[in-house]
Amino acid sequence: MNEELRIGAMAIKQGIMTPRQVNICLEIQAKLRAYGVDMPLGEVAVRRGFIRQEQLEALLRAQTAPPDSEQHPLEEQPQPFERRPRLSALPRGVVNAFTALSVLLCLGIWGVFLYRAASPVKKIVVKTKFRNSSRTEPASVSKPPSVHPPTTQQDQDFNRLKKLFETCKEPKTVLTACENFRKKYPKSKYIKEIQEMEKVCRERLQEIRQEHIDKASKAFVDLVSRVLKLRSEERLQEAVETLMKYPREFRDTEYWDKIQRQIRSLREQIGRRYADDLEELKACLARGDLEGAEKLVEKVSRYAGEAVGKQLRKRIEAVRKRRRRKLTPEEAVAQVKTLFETHHYAEALKVAQRYLASPETAKRHKIDVLLARLKAIERLYRLVALHYQMNVGKKMELTLWPGGRVRMRLEDVRDFTLFGRDEAGLVVRVGIGEIAGDVIEAIVAKETSPSAEIELALAQMWLDREDDRKAREHLERARKLGASPQLLAALNEKLPQKQSRPERTSFTLTKARELIKGRRFGQALDMLREFMRRASDDLKKSAETLIKICRKNLRVAENPFSVELLRRSDLGRGFCEVTYDFSSTEQLNDWKEYNWFSVFDLHDSQWRLEGGVLRGSGCRGFLWKGYVQGDVIVEFDAVALSRTQPNIQVTICDDGKGENYLFGAGLVELGPAQDVIRFNQRYGMPRTIAKRPSPIVAFRKYHIRVEKRGSRLLFFIDGKKVLEARATALKGGHI
Repeated sequence: MNEELRIGAMAIKQGIMTPRQVNICLEIQAKLRAYGVDMPLGEVAVRRGFIRQEQLEALLRAQTAPPDSEQHPLEEQPQPFERRPRLSALPRGVVNAFTALSVLLCLGIWGVFLYRAASPVKKIVVKTKFRNSSRTEPASVSKPPSVHPPTTQQDQDFNRLKKLFETCKEPKTVLTACENFRKKYPKSKYIKEIQEMEKVCRERLQEIRQEHIDKASKAFVDLVSRVLKLRSEERLQEAVETLMKYPREFRDTEYWDKIQRQIRSLREQIGRRYADDLEELKACLARGDLEGAEKLVEKVSRYAGEAVGKQLRKRIEAVRKRRRRKLTPEEAVAQVKTLFETHHYAEALKVAQRYLASPETAKRHKIDVLLARLKAIERLYRLVALHYQMNVGKKMELTLWPGGRVRMRLEDVRDFTLFGRDEAGLVVRVGIGEIAGDVIEAIVAKETSPSAEIELALAQMWLDREDDRKAREHLERARKLGASPQLLAALNEKLPQKQSRPERTSFTLTKARELIKGRRFGQALDMLREFMRRASDDLKKSAETLIKICRKNLRVAENPFSVELLRRSDLGRGFCEVTYDFSSTEQLNDWKEYNWFSVFDLHDSQWRLEGGVLRGSGCRGFLWKGYVQGDVIVEFDAVALSRTQPNIQVTICDDGKGENYLFGAGLVELGPAQDVIRFNQRYGMPRTIAKRPSPIVAFRKYHIRVEKRGSRLLFFIDGKKVLEARATALKGGHI
């Protein structure tokens, strides 16, 4: 880091870069390090265009140059030495004498050499030596010095291999040839040469591999910088196209997998946003808001691409050219029924008021009772809206259904919806149908006197919220206030009917006993569970005895999804216990990674097994492929490895549409760590329905247990219940 700062300081001192440019380069360098790429500061500055490559090289030379004290050391004083007299300093006569003696000596040596060469004694000596040698050594043993052994097939193969080594540019080819030579000649005399060739080829292979990885890393960094810029500008489709340009020659590197994962992540994000915006576009076209539709298409074109925007503009043009056709009474009736069944009462009222205003039309299509129920709900909603209209501009806290609270400053009330802003300045929108039923009942008691129509509307509200007891109470009040028998009958049909025939009850128990006798314990348990909801107390005892028999005799199922190592004890249809010890990677087949809705992260995190422990980090969740219906208990041991954010989180009943219950231990957001139970919804603000200060610390193991039993949510840490809440929004989902 000091070297990076030194480079920046030198660049500022020489006037090559400004302090702002150095800070920008340091920020980019920090982001790249977060993605696992370490790029020097100077190279970042060159890529951003702040300096040229020549200027960077000059800075590096200046950085590595020794200090001035080393460049100009003190000159050492030369040591005095004895000067020898040169030859030219001798007297001229002495030189001539030396020259003459040298010439005479050379002539004498040459004379002796010529005399010895021509002397007959030399010949005799030579002959004598030859004869002596012939006596001691046989002639057949002598070897001519210039004779070489004949060339063999091994020599020829080695020569070809050597030539291949010298000319071939593919080390793999040479290594294959060396391996074949070893197999053919296992005891060859060229083994050492072969080993040297293999060593050189392996070194060259490592160099080529490293060069390949460096190129892949450089290309990855370039793409990441461009994708980050496109992502910040909400141009997601262009980011996908940019990632797809990553060269296929790098498919054998880790960067290819990272690129492909980010492409999938971006496409999923585009798909989710497009699905939401498409529904909103349909709503705009349905109400004739073409201007709003065009603005929405512009936003879609930005993140999904111009091709998608072009198709959506064609749809808008078709709507603009097409004359608005009125619905027929039959179509209006079908639309009103659908909207009413899905609890979209405001939209159902608009369609009914426009197309079914005539009482004769309503009676003819047998929808008069439904319209009367709609009018009762409209009166109730208008009463609540009028109450809140008087509080515009004030701060208030709303209790919501099925749980949670929201604080806001109320700004407007329209279309049976409250609009305001929370403490952070974010827009908050709450429909009257989302307000808690107790709050609505209190408003009704304060604003008006009891009436049959209001009581019917309250009964409908509690029916929608699956509170049969309160619905019956309001129906009884409506009956006493003189409500229409037809409306009472229509609402009574929606209430579950109590079992009143003893012969039916005895038949159920008899049928369950027959199933148990036939060892069909799962079906018998299902039947008895349904029977327990409406049976009397004395009959429940008999049913409980049969339930114990069923659970005791249920078999153990094998292979719940794809893994045979799991232990799954069946407790009947809809009841099971699955245990994971994470002793094998095969157990991960029952789980899958996924990204949270609002997260885009180019630095991948991966869940993995290490010594029987499941490890995960970053923004990727771990989803169980099984689907839980009804009650659920989740138990596990967990350790938080972050000192600043020791979070341990588990969500249950995730329906795949962005709604779930989150249990968080040590959750750190804007303040101190907290343990929370929160209801998350994709189309609204999260609702914290229970919380407390958290004692969770990092690097300590905690035993977490969360339960959903009916409408009760229980949160246990180390066997102690820390939080409890009530919520009934979701019946089932994933973990």
